[in-house]
Amino acid sequence: MRHVTFVVAICLLWGS
Repeated sequence: MRHVTFVVAICLLWGS
């Protein structure tokens, strides 16, 4: 698992 998933999750959370 790469850190990409974490970055995407943060983007989705902050994008809300």
